[in-house]
Amino acid sequence: MRRLAGRVGIRAPSLYKHFADKAQIEDALASRSQAELDGLLERARLAGDPGAAIVETAMRFARERPETFSLLAERHRVALSGVGPRERALLLLVEGAVGLERSGAASAVAAAEILEQGTLSTSRNGPQRSTRAVVTSVRGPD
Repeated sequence: MRRLAGRVGIRAPSLYKHFADKAQIEDALASRSQAELDGLLERARLAGDPGAAIVETAMRFARERPETFSLLAERHRVALSGVGPRERALLLLVEGAVGLERSGAASAVAAAEILEQGTLSTSRNGPQRSTRAVVTSVRGPD
């Protein structure tokens, strides 16, 4: 709380003049960050290859703002941003790859490979089977 207050130029106890508790602060941060990510994803949807652009945009956001992306992922907000099945699967793929990379369970190279395999799987299998393809690319076959 002290770091957050310091970044906005106030003392930590002053945060509670604006927010009831830590959960309300996290909600405000998550809402603002989700709106920002949604705007970035909307621009990605207009690209020539929207699937690749969505993955690239979400990965860039996750790597540039890992704590924010983690907050959204913990609250399952990244994948619930009002997108279609293929885009939802791609966002779940990014969320999983980032989680593996941050935990040390996968290197950046392995995470990129997971993203590539999952992106190709969602293209080949169509939206109906894209979530299963993504889960398989991250976890392996059942």
